[in-house]
Amino acid sequence: METAVRCSCGAVFSQSESTVTHRYIRSIPECWTCFGAVLAREYENAVLFGGVHQLTVDAYAVQHPVGQPAKSLVSHLVSLRLALHEGDGGPGAIKAFVESRRDFPTLVPPIDLGPLTVADVAAVTRPDEHRERVRDWAKQVWAAWGEHHALIATLLRV
Repeated sequence: METAVRCSCGAVFSQSESTVTHRYIRSIPECWTCFGAVLAREYENAVLFGGVHQLTVDAYAVQHPVGQPAKSLVSHLVSLRLALHEGDGGPGAIKAFVESRRDFPTLVPPIDLGPLTVADVAAVTRPDEHRERVRDWAKQVWAAWGEHHALIATLLRV
């Protein structure tokens, strides 16, 4: 009988033998493996990579906030804000933001980060479904951080 394990993001997986995780994005190994599979799908498809890859990375990071350095967490939230509300995101914009700051505020994560997780993205099979699911996931996670939206907007103006 398989043993189910639940990640802090809410995703449920069959327990595996893996022990691989990220050094500061705290998830269980099964969730980290699932994230890797989603990233692999995006790397294999230029349309997915160009269209939603940054949203995937940002949504995953901010849905696993515990233990993350403030610089990382704030940067991923800024990236979500830029992509979802200003149509301008991506690594170049985030790099410029990070390089323009010396200090990053410590944010208290919301209790509920929403029902969609990386497992929901992994479950779809068609590229159009993948794009739509990632966008829905990113919007949901961004909305969950609503208490900090004004601060993120202010940080972008400073």
